[in-house]
Amino acid sequence: MSSLALQKQAEFCSTPLVSSVQTPKQTKRWSCPSPPHYKLNVDAEIMEAGGRIGLGGIVRDHMGEVLATFCFSVQSSYKPEMILRA
Repeated sequence: MSSLALQKQAEFCSTPLVSSVQTPKQTKRWSCPSPPHYKLNVDAEIMEAGGRIGLGGIVRDHMGEVLATFCFSVQSSYKPEMILRA
C-alpha cells in the first residue's frame, strides 16, 4: 500500500463519527451471490469533525472470496442534518 493510501486510511480511521444519528440494531447475515455473479457491499459514514464523508466497499464472488476492497474519504460541505433530510 502506498504511503498516501496509508495516510488516508489512518486519517479516515481516526476521525470521529457522527454520534447523534442512531440506527436500529439488526442482525443480518451476508449471503453469497449465485455463480457466476459478484456482490458489492458498500457503506458510508458522515464525519462531523472536518466535514468529511467516508466511503468503503468490498467485492466478493460466489465462494465468498474477497476480490477487491476500497475505502476513502472526501471533503464535504454538507451537514449531517442536510443529508438525512434529503
